[in-house]
Amino acid sequence: VEELWTNHLDRSSTPHEFGFFVIWGRVYAAVFYQVGESRYRTGFFYRDGSPVPSCPFQKKVPDWVPWEEMIRMAESLGAKKDFIRIDFFVGLPKYASDGEQRSANN
Repeated sequence: VEELWTNHLDRSSTPHEFGFFVIWGRVYAAVFYQVGESRYRTGFFYRDGSPVPSCPFQKKVPDWVPWEEMIRMAESLGAKKDFIRIDFFVGLPKYASDGEQRSANN
């Protein structure tokens, strides 16, 4: 699947990866694997998008990330489950670097 998507800034690169930790249908934290010079620059974030202490990202999740949308989907998929990790790959085709929203068919 990862090979079918591209990074929002570099279409020749792989997408960013997010893993949401859902407990009894509620997201408590998420991990962000950012594509860049180091393939897996990892950072953990609280549900509100703020970084946990010692996170390499010192600010909230970037504005281009569909954070609230991913939380809604993760909580929907994690409903009635003790614990589950829901992963998302964020890049093209839906989220383009020019801000244009695209469908999966484009």
